[in-house]
Amino acid sequence: MKKTIKVLGIILLVLLSLVVFHFLNTNYPSNIINRTLMGISLVLTPVLIALVLVYLINPFTDWLIEKRNVKKGHAIIITIIIILIIIIGLFYFVITFIIKQGYELFNVVMSADFIDIIKNWFVTNNMEDVYIYLEDFITNFDYLGMLPAGSSIIAGLIQLITTVVLVPLFLWHILNNKDTLFDKVSDNLPETWKKHVIPVAIKSNEVVVGYFRSKIISIILLFVMFSALYLILGLPIGYVIFFAGLISLLDLIPYVGPTVGLLIPIIYIFSVDGVNLFYQNSLALNAISANIILILVNFAIQLVQGNYIVPKLAGKEMNIHPALILIFMLLFGSILGIWGVVLSIPLGGILIVVWNYMKDQGFLGEKEIALETNDAENKESE
Repeated sequence: MKKTIKVLGIILLVLLSLVVFHFLNTNYPSNIINRTLMGISLVLTPVLIALVLVYLINPFTDWLIEKRNVKKGHAIIITIIIILIIIIGLFYFVITFIIKQGYELFNVVMSADFIDIIKNWFVTNNMEDVYIYLEDFITNFDYLGMLPAGSSIIAGLIQLITTVVLVPLFLWHILNNKDTLFDKVSDNLPETWKKHVIPVAIKSNEVVVGYFRSKIISIILLFVMFSALYLILGLPIGYVIFFAGLISLLDLIPYVGPTVGLLIPIIYIFSVDGVNLFYQNSLALNAISANIILILVNFAIQLVQGNYIVPKLAGKEMNIHPALILIFMLLFGSILGIWGVVLSIPLGGILIVVWNYMKDQGFLGEKEIALETNDAENKESE
């Protein structure tokens, strides 16, 4: 009963804290708690980005130092310069490519022929009322209301500038001190904490490394598989690269990313009223049949990737229940924005590592309960 009352008390305190926080946010938007969380988000975002880059580029830095006998500082500078050039180049290529292909796709979708195709399909299937409703909804939708407020735009710009400035700095310090960083953190921990924090940190690092290893391989595989699929469907080469790259990169966002990445080629196939398999006019497919094939193959690819490739490469800690992944997305997304959504699975994996460690060490009362049960059984046997 004492343990039950203690647990209920903790739950009530948490709920009360949430009510107070909600009251403060509603009536006092600039309260100290909200400002503290915004400050934490402002700092955590560039730190997390720098950590992600460290996991990706650290092998190259070590190769320069160990194999090419480059001084540590010079190797780090070379690595950072190369990664910045690659990021800027990719960003420029992706932006210009998206603008060009997106503009062409927009012209195709917004053409009268495409709208007539959609309308005729609804009319043919006795769903003219649905088309009228959708047309009225799209025409009268308040698109301006979706734009963020001026304060949100300013906050976003501040976050962007802070991230651009701080990421290279954090990247330099982490790479330069990665050999001693763990020891420095460990030395500043209380002695009673070390025996618990160090095992959790080591295990968490293994989880994060496994996740990023699996994601890099997964993105490459998705790009190859979807490129092959779009080539089989006979899409133009430019769209093949664009669509395959888009769905591969959006796979970083669980569930939402692949869905959004698939909608664009579906719209395009409807806009051109079908495809020619293997670019052969004799193997023409209408838009509905082509999209059904696309959806089914996508489902099979995502099924294999989610149930075999990622768990096999990332480890059992990353085999998280889908409902729990959604909770992590909402939690970390509300704290860290888009980066919280992207990193929701590895951060959730770290939480699971912490939870399992607390459970194994008896912090959750399981050991005490087990001992009491054993004592009771021993007394009964006596």
